[in-house]
Amino acid sequence: MVLNTFTITGADGHSPASASQMEQMGFLLEGALSEPPRFASVWACSRHKYLAPSSHVVPKISFNNDSPDSTLVHVETPDRLGLLYDILQAVSDCGLNIKQALINTEKNLARDVIHVTNESGQKLLEKGQLDSLRAKLESALTEV
Repeated sequence: MVLNTFTITGADGHSPASASQMEQMGFLLEGALSEPPRFASVWACSRHKYLAPSSHVVPKISFNNDSPDSTLVHVETPDRLGLLYDILQAVSDCGLNIKQALINTEKNLARDVIHVTNESGQKLLEKGQLDSLRAKLESALTEV
């Protein structure tokens, strides 16, 4: 069983989201998780990069293999609409599995830690795999 908990706030990061915003979020999440996904949710995911505010903060990506069973991918970057989607899509595009993700955003800065394994369920020990993942993540975080 997977349990995901989301805290949704207003644009200032502190005030509660309005009833209308909550309704829209529910519609998009439900649509994205339906089989097949609803067009509005797919469209929202594909359009989010065009809505991203510009930022001069350079994303930081680092890897750590101290965990006994997965590689930890640390990502620190300005938050924006669709950021988590882009990060997870980059990991998936590299053919990797996500065991766990710790998602944290404060003051418009995302600090995420994603536990990944290769297709065999092992840590990423090959430099080529890490380089490929870094390139995919850098592209996902910087191309708008």
